[in-house]
Amino acid sequence: MFKTKVLKKTGIFLLIVLVLFASKPGYSQEQEQAEEAIPVLTIDPQGHAGVVNDLFFAANGRTLISVGDDKTIRLWDIANATLEHTWRLHSGRGADGAIYAAALSPDGRYLALGGYFPDNEIRILNLQQEQDIIILKGHHNVINRLQFSHNGRLLASAGADKVVNLWSLDYGAGRLQGRLLQTLRGHSAKIYDIAFSADDSKLVSAAADGTLRLWYLDGSHPTVEMKMHIDRVYSCAFSPDNQYIISGGNKGRVIAWRADGTFAGYVADLESPVTRLAFAGNGLLFAAGRQIVVCRVPSGTVAGLIPDQGALVSAMAVYQDRYLATASGAEGHIIVRDIQNPATVAEFGNEGLLPRQIAVNERGIIALGNNKGRLQAAFNPNSLKYLFDEFTATEFIGAITSRNGYTLTRLDDYTLSTGFKGSVHNDPATDGRIRSYTILNDKLIAVGSDYSVKIYDREGRFVRQLSGVNGATLSLAAGSRGQYLYTATTDQVVRMWEVATGKLVISLFVSRSNEWICWTPSGYYQASAGGEKYLGWLVDRGLKRPATFYPARAFSRHFHRPDILQLTLQTGDEQEAIARLGVARTTIPAPQQIVDKAPVITWLQPQMRETTARGRQVTIKARVQSSTPLQSLKILINGRPAPQQRGITGSYDLLIDQDILLQSTTNKIKIFAANKEARVISEERVITLPAGYLSRDERSTQIIDYLAKPSLHVLGIGISTYRNPNYNLTYADDDARAVVKVFDNVNSSTYKEVYTSLLVNEEADRENILNRLAHLKQKVAANDIVVVFIACHGFNEQGKFYLLPYDGDASDLPATGLDWDDLAGSLGNLPGKVLLMIDACHSGQIGTDIAIYQSDNTEAIRNMAATENGVVVMAASTGDETSLEYDDWQHGAFTLSVLEGLAQGKADIKKDLTVFLRELDFYVSERTIELTNGKQHPTTQKPSTIGRFPVVFLKK
Repeated sequence: MFKTKVLKKTGIFLLIVLVLFASKPGYSQEQEQAEEAIPVLTIDPQGHAGVVNDLFFAANGRTLISVGDDKTIRLWDIANATLEHTWRLHSGRGADGAIYAAALSPDGRYLALGGYFPDNEIRILNLQQEQDIIILKGHHNVINRLQFSHNGRLLASAGADKVVNLWSLDYGAGRLQGRLLQTLRGHSAKIYDIAFSADDSKLVSAAADGTLRLWYLDGSHPTVEMKMHIDRVYSCAFSPDNQYIISGGNKGRVIAWRADGTFAGYVADLESPVTRLAFAGNGLLFAAGRQIVVCRVPSGTVAGLIPDQGALVSAMAVYQDRYLATASGAEGHIIVRDIQNPATVAEFGNEGLLPRQIAVNERGIIALGNNKGRLQAAFNPNSLKYLFDEFTATEFIGAITSRNGYTLTRLDDYTLSTGFKGSVHNDPATDGRIRSYTILNDKLIAVGSDYSVKIYDREGRFVRQLSGVNGATLSLAAGSRGQYLYTATTDQVVRMWEVATGKLVISLFVSRSNEWICWTPSGYYQASAGGEKYLGWLVDRGLKRPATFYPARAFSRHFHRPDILQLTLQTGDEQEAIARLGVARTTIPAPQQIVDKAPVITWLQPQMRETTARGRQVTIKARVQSSTPLQSLKILINGRPAPQQRGITGSYDLLIDQDILLQSTTNKIKIFAANKEARVISEERVITLPAGYLSRDERSTQIIDYLAKPSLHVLGIGISTYRNPNYNLTYADDDARAVVKVFDNVNSSTYKEVYTSLLVNEEADRENILNRLAHLKQKVAANDIVVVFIACHGFNEQGKFYLLPYDGDASDLPATGLDWDDLAGSLGNLPGKVLLMIDACHSGQIGTDIAIYQSDNTEAIRNMAATENGVVVMAASTGDETSLEYDDWQHGAFTLSVLEGLAQGKADIKKDLTVFLRELDFYVSERTIELTNGKQHPTTQKPSTIGRFPVVFLKK
C-alpha cells in the first residue's frame, strides 16, 4: 500500500496487471499519439484485482469511489451493492499506471490521482463532466498520498521523494487549474500520509523516518518535528475539533498529539502496523491494521473492535457517523459497515476465480483449484463447456517436479536447482521471485515468476520467454505429453501455450459464479450466458482523456466465433484455423477498424454526470454519429426504454432532443445505439428530483403514495399436453399455475394493481401467446413490475432459439415455434422492470430424455438479458443441461425452488418481508442443485442497467 519506484528492483513488488497487451513505457509523444487508439484486449473482473489504495464516499453517502494497483477507478452503489462505473486512464506495461493515491475534492467533482506514472505527475479527473484530465508535475518519485484542503483551494501531495508539494487550485472559467505553490522539505525518508487541519491553517505529514512534521502553512511558526514512534509512521489525522493530531506506526502504536505538535499520550496499541486512521462525525477514531479499533480521543477508551480482516487494511473511509468502508487483501475486497450497528451494509469485490492451482488430464480438460490444492472447477476446451461435478480430481496432473531421476528444487526466492547439472537464476528486477515450476518433458522445464514465464533446458540454459503473461504465475501444468504449457496467473487468467514455439493458443477466465469466457489471441471467443462482461477492448486515449472500454458484446457480431476458437484448439494455431475455415482475411477486419466504426454518443444536455431537476419533465440532448446507418437506438431510464423518437433507423448523424418524464427520485439514463458493426452504451447521466418532490401537477406537495405504487403484471405459460403427444411433459402446466398463484397471494397493499394471466396446454398456442404479449405492451407503465413464467420445450435451430407452443412442430420451428427474438423484442420494449423465469430445456422425469433437438439456451439468455433488452432472466438450467421434473416433487426442480423461496418465504434472507432478486437467485440456485444432486444449475442474468429488484412483497 506504500510504494516507491525502486521497489521493483528489490524483487518484492507484486502488481496484478489486467491489460493483456499494452503500450510501451517511455515512448515519445509522437508514438503515443500514433498508438493511443489501438484496441487492447483487457480483462474486467467487475471489481479490483489488486490492492485498493484509497476509498471515498460521494453523493451524500450513496456511492463509494475506490482506486487501486489494477489501474482502475471504480464507483459503487452502496444501496444496490453494485458496480456503477469504471474509469481507466492512460497506462503502459507492468506497473505503469498503477494508482497508489487519490483525493476527492470537497464538492465531489474532482478526483486527484497519483501513483506509478511516467513523470510522477498528478492527474485530476473531472468525475462529473467529460473534460480533459488536468496534469500537475513536480515530484521526482511516486506519489503515495494526496489530500484536498477542506475549502478546496489547496491540494497537498507527498511520496517517495520525501517532500510535500502544495498546489494552489483555481476553479475559474468552469475549469480547474493548478500551480505549484510551495514545496515542504524536512523528512529524510519517503512520506506515507498527510492531513490538513480543520481550518486548513496547518498540515501534518507522516514518514518512514519515524517522525511526523507539523507545517504552519502561513509561515507564522517554524515546522515542528514530532518524535515518539520508534519506527515508520504510516498514518496521521487531525481530530474534527482541531484539538489533536493522531498518528499510527509500524509497531501498532496509536499516539495522540496536541494541536501544537506536543505529545499528549498513547491512545491504542494494535497487533499490527496502523495503516489507516479516520474520524467519524461523532468524533470516534477508527484505527486500522489487521483489526480495527474504535476509540475516543485523547483518552483512548475503546468503544468497539472489529476483528481481524484477514489482511492489513489498505484503505479506509468514514461517512459522518453512518458508514465505515474498508479495503483489504491483494484482491481489493471492500466492506461497507453501519457504524451505529456494526452490520455489513455492502461488500464489493472482483468476481474472478483466482486459480492458485492448475492441472490437466489426458483429454486436455483444465482443472482449477485453491491454495490448499483442492480442485474447484474444470473446463473442457475441446467442447467449450464448463464442468460442474463431472470430473475426478485424481485423473488430473499438476506441476511435475520429479522425473527420470532428476528433481526440481527451489533453493531460495531467486534460484532453482534443475536436479541435473545446472540451475536457474532469476533477475529480481525483470523476473522477480520464483513462484512455480514444472518439468515439461525429458529436455525442458518451465519456471513461472512474479513478472515472467521462461522455458529452460534441464541444465538451466535459457530457451525462450512466453510473451503476454501478466501478473505473478501461481501455478504451471503440462500434463503427461508436454505439448502444451498451462499457466495460472494473478490476473485470474489461465493461458495455454504451445511449448515448441512459445505461441499463446487460448486464454480462459472463470468467475466464482461459474461464468466463463475463452478467447484466442485475436479475441475470437465463446462464453457462458453471463461471461461476455469479463472481457473487452480497451482504447487508450492518451494522457488527457480517460480510456474507452468496449465490452466483448459490443463487437460480438465479429468476434463471437466459437468455430474459430474450437479449430484453434485443435490445430494449436489461430491463423491456421482461420485458413481451414476458408474465411478470407479481408472479411475479418482488425479490431482497430471495427472500433473506428462503432457509434459515438456525445451528451449535450445534461453535461454533468449528476444533476438535480426542477420538475418531473426534463429535456435530454445527445448526438449520435455512426459511420454506417444506425439500426437501433434506445433511451434507457433505470434500464428500461423510454418512448421512441422517430426517424432513427438509417441515420448517420442523429441529434436526440427529447422530453422525458422522471419516474423516481433517482433516474439513471443511458443511450443505446447500434449499427451493423457494433453495439454501444453511452456514459450515464443521473438526474434526481429534490427531496419530497414527486408531484404530477408540479405542486409543492408530495405525491400521494397510491400514485407512486407500481402495478404488478404476471403472465404464466405452461405446456404439458401438446397437440403432438410425443412432446408431452408432466408438470409444466402445474408449474405455471403454482407460480401465478404465488403472485395472486402477495401483499397487494404494496401495489397499485395486481394483474395475473395464465395460459396452459391447449390455451398456450402460438397465437394466444403473442396476443398476451401484445396486451402487456398496452397495459404496462413505467415503474410497473412484470413477471413472465414459461415452462415448455425450447430448441435451437441454425443458431436461433425457439419456444415450442402447444401447436408447435419441432421439425418446422421457424413456421410454428415462438421465435426467441420476438419474445425479446416484446419484453425488451416494455417500460417497466421485467423478470423472465424460463424453464425451456425439459427432459421429463429423471432418466428420460425426450429432447430430440439441441436445447442449449446460452445465446438466448445472453441476448434477452443484454442491456438493450434489459430483461432479468432466471433460467432453470445452464447451457445444454436439461431441466428435471420428478413425481415426488409434483413440479420441476427449478419451479419447486421458486415456490419455496416465494410462497414459503425461504428466500427472504434478510427477513424484511421482501424477496429481492439477489436473495431469490441465491436460494433457487442452491436448492435446485441440492434437489438434482448437482445435475441442474440455474443461472440468473441481470443487465448492469437494472438496479435493486424486489421480486415479491410478503404478507406479515
